[in-house]
Amino acid sequence: MELQHSEVSIPTHSNFFRFALRGRQRALSCAGNPMVCANREQNPWGGDTCCFGRYCKDTTRDASHCGMCGHACAYGLVCCGGKCVDVQSDPHNCGSCFEECPAQSRCSYAMCDYGG
Repeated sequence: MELQHSEVSIPTHSNFFRFALRGRQRALSCAGNPMVCANREQNPWGGDTCCFGRYCKDTTRDASHCGMCGHACAYGLVCCGGKCVDVQSDPHNCGSCFEECPAQSRCSYAMCDYGG
């Protein structure tokens, strides 16, 4: 069976990025309806998101919108569950979000019980 050129779809980088951006804007754009960010049926991320500018932002993980739209974490802090934390020294978020050090352990340099 011989395939015609029109039957063969050859992916290109420009097509990939065009498709990816179109899908992202469709899923995350809130320019026409800011309430789409909180609606789980319309926004696959739903829940803890807000509309900032033209796009939905995740207020549980986005350091520029931590806890609410426009609330930025200070330099060096990470947004973990809607709170700005220092993963270098926080025993409940040691090294990354929700990595808890064992009881009686300290978090130093993003490691539990660094240096013994």
